[in-house]
Amino acid sequence: MDMQSDFDRLLFFEHARKTSEANYAKNPLDAENLTRWGGALLELSQFQSVPDSKKMIKDAISKLEEALLVNPKKHDAIWCLGNANTSYAFLNPNLDEARGYFDSALQYFQQAVDEDPENELYRKSLEVAAKAPELHSEIHKHGLGQQAMGTGPSTSSSAKSSKKKKNSDLKYDIFGWIILAVGIVAWEMASEAKLCGGISAVSLSFRRSLNPFPCCVSFQTVEPSQVRFLAVAVVKRSPKRLKYSAPRFTKEDGLLYIEVDPLGADGWKLDPVVELLKEGAVGVIPTDTVYAIACDMRSHSAIERLRRIKNIGTSKPLSILCCSFRDIDTYTMGFPCGNGPGVTNIFRAVKHCLPGPYTFILTASKKLPKQCTRYGTSSSKYASRKNVGFRMPDDAVCQSILEKMDAPLISTSVKSPKENEWMIDPVIIADIYGQEGLDFVVDAGVRVADPSTVVDMTGTIPRIIRQGKGPKQYWMVAEDDKD
Repeated sequence: MDMQSDFDRLLFFEHARKTSEANYAKNPLDAENLTRWGGALLELSQFQSVPDSKKMIKDAISKLEEALLVNPKKHDAIWCLGNANTSYAFLNPNLDEARGYFDSALQYFQQAVDEDPENELYRKSLEVAAKAPELHSEIHKHGLGQQAMGTGPSTSSSAKSSKKKKNSDLKYDIFGWIILAVGIVAWEMASEAKLCGGISAVSLSFRRSLNPFPCCVSFQTVEPSQVRFLAVAVVKRSPKRLKYSAPRFTKEDGLLYIEVDPLGADGWKLDPVVELLKEGAVGVIPTDTVYAIACDMRSHSAIERLRRIKNIGTSKPLSILCCSFRDIDTYTMGFPCGNGPGVTNIFRAVKHCLPGPYTFILTASKKLPKQCTRYGTSSSKYASRKNVGFRMPDDAVCQSILEKMDAPLISTSVKSPKENEWMIDPVIIADIYGQEGLDFVVDAGVRVADPSTVVDMTGTIPRIIRQGKGPKQYWMVAEDDKD
C-alpha cells in the first residue's frame, strides 16, 4: 500500500521510532536499528515547527553517527547523514551558516559512494550536492524557503496545479530506510528559462511502500530545455501536517489501511492498529475464516459505533475474539464437564479444535463486561444474555493483534449491507464501510467465504447451530443428526 496521507506516515514512522528505541535498550550496538531510528526521526521532523524540526534532525544525526561508531562502513547510514546535514542546512536561511552543513553533506555523500560505488542514487546525490548552496541562495532569494517552512502553499498543491507535460522517471531501488531528506528538483536559471524567479515548475512524487525493505522511490520532474538536478532536503510544512503534529484519529483523518503478510512476518506494522483499538477505534481485521469488524470489548462507545457501522441492532449477538484459554476461563464459566468412563472429556477435545474455525457458545461469567451481552439501548434498563460466543482464530495476524492488545476483542463478521453476503476482499470492505466511519482496515489478502462453525456448549451435548469451515467432530451433534 502507498502511504498517501500524512496521518498514515506519521503513525508509521512514530511506530518505527518507538520500536527502534525499544530495540536500542536491548541491543545498543545494532547499527541497522540505529540507522532506522535516525531515518524515522528525519521523517518525523517534517511534522514539527522549524525549531523543533532542527532539534529532531540533530537527534537523528547523533543516532546515525552512533551507528557509524558500531559499523564505520555502513553506507546507508553514511548516506542518511548526508541527507540529514542537507536537510538542516536548508532550514537555515543564513547561507554562511548553512554552508558548513552542505560541506559535511558533500563529504558524507562522497564516503557513501566510496563504500558502494555501484549505487546510482549515491552517485547522483554526490553529483548534485555541490549545487545545493546555489539552490539555497535561489530559493531564499525568491522567498521559496518560507513556503518550505510552512508559510506558503505546499509543494504538493503546486504540483497539482501545474500543467501535464512530458515527465522523466528516475527510479531507484534502495536497500534500507527511505527518508524524505533527498528529492530531485528540476531547476534552471532565470537567464536560461526566462522565468520570473528562475525556478521551473516541478512535479515531485514519492511512492512509498509500507514494507521498507526494499523500497522504491520515484521522482517525476518537468522536463525543460536544460535541467540541473539538485539534492534537497526541504521540510515541507502545511496546515494539514500541523494538524497531525500528535498521533490521534478522527473520522476526518480518513481510513488507515495497512497491508500485512498473511503469515504474520511483519507484525510490527500492527502497532498503530493496536494503539487505535485501545483508544476506541473500530476496524476490520482478518481471522481464519472471514474478515471481522472488531473493537475493544471494554469500550462501550466503541461497541455502539461497531453496531452503527454495520447497521445491526442490539439484539444481534457479537462474538468475542481471544488469544488463549486464559481469556475463556476468565470471561466464561468454562466448558461442560465430561469426565468419567466412556464419556468424552470436552475440554480436552476442544483443545484439539482451538485455535481454529469454531465459535463456542458458553455461559458468560460476571467478569465479562455487560456491554458485551446486553439487550436494548437504554443504560438503565437492559437485559443481559447469559451466553456468549467465543472464538480463538487460527490466524497469525489476528493472534498478533490480540497478543499486543492483551485483551479480547468483540467482533462481528463483515457482510455486504445490501446482498447480505460475506465480504472477503479488504479493498471492497474499505470502500464500502469506510464511508460508514470505519477507522482502519488490516489487509491480509482475499479470504474464502466460509464462516466459522458455531457450537452451543451450554447444553448437555455440544450442538452445532451453524456448520461452517470447522469440521464436525465426533463429540458434536448436528441438527440433522438422528437421536
